[in-house]
Amino acid sequence: MAKARGFTLTELMVTVAIVGIIAVLSGTAVWRYRVAAKRAEVTNALSKMAHATAAQYSNRRFQTGVNTFGADDRGTRTLCASASTPVPADVNSIQGKKYQSTQAEWSADVVKANKGFSCLRFSLNGPQFYQYDYTADQAAGTFIAKANGDLDGDGITSHFEIAGVTAGSDVNIAAGMKETTNGTE
Repeated sequence: MAKARGFTLTELMVTVAIVGIIAVLSGTAVWRYRVAAKRAEVTNALSKMAHATAAQYSNRRFQTGVNTFGADDRGTRTLCASASTPVPADVNSIQGKKYQSTQAEWSADVVKANKGFSCLRFSLNGPQFYQYDYTADQAAGTFIAKANGDLDGDGITSHFEIAGVTAGSDVNIAAGMKETTNGTE
């Protein structure tokens, strides 16, 4: 008669250890994937803001009044003015969690011509992990699209920005996005 044989305690412990290591490694990979997906939001949003700034600047801004035949009708080019408030207004609203903004937050400057997110025609419809802001210096011909985030909720905020400067009838946008965390790039 054949003797029934089971697994030894050592074999079971080795199997449990291997399964545990695989679980830890896969958990880390999933966490990295989730962070990368959340960071894609900020990269796409700031890129859209920068390109919207360039598009708005390229639009001809005509002076008021009627031009006579042969008069200079080129108008003036201006950057969209700075946003009144970032969205969301409080950076703690995105600390380790999603924030669902409203259309009213993005269109707060709609009554002021050529101002903020309304001028850029920029908004986010879905939940967001970052606080967004836009500032422009008309005299210097520069703008900065900014975002702040704290994905893990540890109180350490990461700051992202992309800048641009006007050059004649064009806007030159920085080649890359600057990221700082607690003052360190």
